[in-house]
Amino acid sequence: MPANPPLCKAFKTFEDQAELLITRHLEADKDDLLRRLKAINYYRLTGYLHIFRETKTDHQGNRTKTDGYRNGTTLDLVWKYYLFDRRLRLLLLDAIERIEIALRTHVAYYWAKSTKCSNPQKFSTSYRPDFNKITRDGNSGPGRSRKDKLLKTFQNSFDRSIDDCVLHHKEDLGFRNVEDLPIWVFVELSTIGELTWLFSGLKNKLQKEIASNFGCPDIVFFTSLITLIHHARNACAHHARVWNRTWNQSRGATSKPAARIQLNPIVKNTSLTDWNLQWDKNQNRWLSRAEAAREFSFQKTSTAFLLTVCRYFLRTSAHTSAWNDRVTELFTRADTPSNIIVEMGFPKHWEKHPFWAN
Repeated sequence: MPANPPLCKAFKTFEDQAELLITRHLEADKDDLLRRLKAINYYRLTGYLHIFRETKTDHQGNRTKTDGYRNGTTLDLVWKYYLFDRRLRLLLLDAIERIEIALRTHVAYYWAKSTKCSNPQKFSTSYRPDFNKITRDGNSGPGRSRKDKLLKTFQNSFDRSIDDCVLHHKEDLGFRNVEDLPIWVFVELSTIGELTWLFSGLKNKLQKEIASNFGCPDIVFFTSLITLIHHARNACAHHARVWNRTWNQSRGATSKPAARIQLNPIVKNTSLTDWNLQWDKNQNRWLSRAEAAREFSFQKTSTAFLLTVCRYFLRTSAHTSAWNDRVTELFTRADTPSNIIVEMGFPKHWEKHPFWAN
């Protein structure tokens, strides 16, 4: 904690907030601006104004953002970005729901298959050895393994759950310990984050069988993809801005090993070459890395890459879905800002990439 923490900013009424934005050159009818501020709050609205801030250059050539907004920054224009982002979040949540359910289904199915269901409540041998390794949490007392931390989380979910299938096992069958549950019930207790955490603790052979059924036998890359989906789900669920978000790949240490995204610039697994394609304007097509000698065009920290990951999963888990058509429809709406697609990280001719065209 800093020796002299900064003082909190003074409270501002909605009227004060509107006046401040107008003095910073936001072009808006004050009454309309007040209605918007009361609906979504100052902090959220100014997040969409950030890209419109003026820049200044000092005598050394360094450019910094100012508090003022560029000429022509109107509330109507900013609101188009806000509405686009809201529609994009709803599309992402729709995709993530299908992906999460499919992932749960595959984890439960192949995990149960590996135990042959002969004694499904005794499945602790399915975990990787390092998942059972005891670690200490600083000075917080006796250490616990990552598996124990995960089981504690699942136990809390089990104790609180009032879902029919859980109540049946608690009330009718007398289950008290979450690890005694059949695998298919155990997995249904998980959130997408816990499911990713759980997947990271399973043995390599089981991980590969699950990942291969999504067309991605590279376990490290697959774990990173579902971790990215987990982060996106949390951002969308909390109504965070997503359209121009940078999806960080180097998060700090955590008790959940899968919370670190490791999307390498080049995917080395030869069965995943579509992730490395590069557009060639002369041949008017996407080329493999061997042909183009350059890396995949979608920046892996961009929302464009996140949407491509969603599309990739939906091709196997919801192959009849028209989700990609709805993405294109959103991008081509009359009220969608014309530059927003590029700012999201989409390269030219993205719609011709095999993941989107097929």
